[in-house]
Amino acid sequence: MTVQADGGPPRGPRRLARAAPYVLGAAVAFGAVVVFNLVFPAPRPLTQEDVDARVDQALASVTPAPAFSELVYQAVRPSVVLVQIERPRPDGQSGS
Repeated sequence: MTVQADGGPPRGPRRLARAAPYVLGAAVAFGAVVVFNLVFPAPRPLTQEDVDARVDQALASVTPAPAFSELVYQAVRPSVVLVQIERPRPDGQSGS
């Protein structure tokens, strides 16, 4: 770093020459952001109607679960038996 005759920091064109790479880098970064936004525009924001439509679609595609009583019946069904008996009738005929 060179010092001026008066003992202060460098001034004028030399100072601008030292700052040029930083200014150029910032300008290139800003240009890259602008070009990126032009090439890839932001998607449109969701509206309440979009959300409602998606929720309705998801709810319509869900198959409801079977009733709890149906699940219990399926679990107990193998244990259920029917017992039939025949006993003689007092008049001597068979029947139930």
